[in-house]
Amino acid sequence: MKTPRGACGQGTVLLACLWLTVLAPGCARVPTPGKPPGVAVPITDVAMVVGTWHGTLYKVPEMEAQALVRLSVHENATYTFVDISGSSPLLGAGLLTLQDGRLSEEAERRVTMALYERDAKRLLVVEGVGKTGVQFYAELTPL
Repeated sequence: MKTPRGACGQGTVLLACLWLTVLAPGCARVPTPGKPPGVAVPITDVAMVVGTWHGTLYKVPEMEAQALVRLSVHENATYTFVDISGSSPLLGAGLLTLQDGRLSEEAERRVTMALYERDAKRLLVVEGVGKTGVQFYAELTPL
């Protein structure tokens, strides 16, 4: 039987699904706040997360990608947070405290950072509320 012009056959749909899962893995997974993204690794010292991390920042609860961000955690427990995609003027900095295996800041914004391991790789989950009241969520990997 002849396929009508403009109609997608099963082969076309299968090829499109294959492309999305194999060639574009970054587009396939949207994180789920509240669901552990891996095995929790309690933070016992800020040195465990010192360094530069990057990933996508999402607006909660819509899970709308907002920006590509870079987080730098320093040995003195301070951090800087910047938008590296140029899509919004995100910029933050603060002092973190260690409590219950997580790092947090309670100042003009509320931020919590938790460390996980997934597929033998470290993952830093950052959740919070910005100074404008917008909730955010990010799963960051080390650079």
